[in-house]
Amino acid sequence: MYGEVVAHYAALLESWPQLNEGMGVTYVEGSNREAVLRAFGGDPADAAIRAIDEAIDVVLVERPGMDTVLVREVGEWIVVIEPVSGYRGESAPVLHAVAGVRAVNVFWSIAGPATFTVAVAGETAFWLDLNNPSDDGLPVGVVQVVEALELGDQDWYAPALALAEILTGVRLTDEFLAGTFTVLLLAKE
Repeated sequence: MYGEVVAHYAALLESWPQLNEGMGVTYVEGSNREAVLRAFGGDPADAAIRAIDEAIDVVLVERPGMDTVLVREVGEWIVVIEPVSGYRGESAPVLHAVAGVRAVNVFWSIAGPATFTVAVAGETAFWLDLNNPSDDGLPVGVVQVVEALELGDQDWYAPALALAEILTGVRLTDEFLAGTFTVLLLAKE
């Protein structure tokens, strides 16, 4: 049923292997770029325009010990990508702060933790441990989608991003990832 969406994200992650090391993607509806940058811990005045590869190089080579937050609009949504670490958007205070209408966060770490969280009007609506998905507390429609996506399988990166697309209507593409983003470098928390 969702095979095309999952295949799309599997191919996208294959094209962008640097995002497989650990990443957070937060989709924000009902906010603006400046508010999102502040919620993630930065000052919009300190932002630069960069491509993903350039931002990753900065935090891995030039400024190790820093985090990077990349922000770009897609229609009425703001997409935040946190390559390498990705943990800010999965924290409840940040997710609740940016969830003007709705926020969806997909997070995974090479250390093991991986979550999928949806916040609505500043409150967590539901949360899913991607390493051990359970339908406890999930809305019925989401349970059906999670089961169809086979999120309990070992490689859940693509299905998790597919679930985000299904819930937001926002498709991440090679063209989107190859574009420029508003980028903040932030001290690790």
